Amino acid sequence: MMRRFFLLLLAFLCFLIPVGCADPDSGQKPSEPTVPSEPEVPEKPAYQNAYLDKKDGLKILAIGNSFTYVSTQYLWEVLDDLGFTNVKVARLYIGGTSISQHAANFSTNASYSFDYKTGTKWRKAAMSAMNAVTSDEWDVITLQQQSADAGNPSSFRDSDFDTIVNKLNAWNGNENYTLAWLMTWAYETGCDYQYFAQYNNDQSYMYECIVNTTIEKIIPNRMFTQIIPLGTAVQNARTGQLGDELTMDGYHLNDLGDYIAAVCWAKAMTNCDLSALDYVPETLKVYENLPEIARICAERAVSEMFVQNSY
Repeated sequence: MMRRFFLLLLAFLCFLIPVGCADPDSGQKPSEPTVPSEPEVPEKPAYQNAYLDKKDGLKILAIGNSFTYVSTQYLWEVLDDLGFTNVKVARLYIGGTSISQHAANFSTNASYSFDYKTGTKWRKAAMSAMNAVTSDEWDVITLQQQSADAGNPSSFRDSDFDTIVNKLNAWNGNENYTLAWLMTWAYETGCDYQYFAQYNNDQSYMYECIVNTTIEKIIPNRMFTQIIPLGTAVQNARTGQLGDELTMDGYHLNDLGDYIAAVCWAKAMTNCDLSALDYVPETLKVYENLPEIARICAERAVSEMFVQNSY
């Protein structure tokens, strides 16, 4: 009787062992676990700029550092060539300055380099932040992060943006101005700038970090109604015949990069028709079809701000 009981108990326990789980000492391999498929990578979000409809008297103030300086070099000429009249382009900058440093500087009304252009020549001065902003009624004001931190979301603090924008709101005579974010570019492959190591010295990785940080920190920030996707326009330009030679030192744009940036800036701000673009700086006239290349890179960057496209 007891023997029968134990046999029934053994049969019952065997029934409880899950299918596919073998006795580890039996020599039988357990069944392979089911590997879940990799989750789909979500598409990059679409972003629509609030375009400016102002062909006469457009006033632009770019606040940043040396990246703001180089990327505005040809902006006045490009806008002028596209039929914009009485344009004023200005830049307020200190080399290497981050958003947190701008917040501190605006709090103390620190002195900046202030350049502006209403024709073919830049006028330069040293000026306090308040005096520069109050010097005109700006239609567009742009901000940018220090390039080394452009892909680092922890460096984007709401309190810093609040400090800067509260000052801009108090100082700018145009209460209906547009606040735009300048999305900077990844460094050139092989760049020896020390901060490239933060991105594994990898251009593609740095670009993705900049894109993802912009998506995470700028798109949800309702202060901004425009993104100027220079990083994507430059990345697009690198895919074709221009190659990865758009900087003078691995990270600051050269004349060629400056031109691509200016065309993208014009498109992103105003959604202007670039088909009529004819202007090319004297130093760049050796390049064939450069306005067409710049047009394609800019248009694709503005239509798909967070995706690199070839031309």
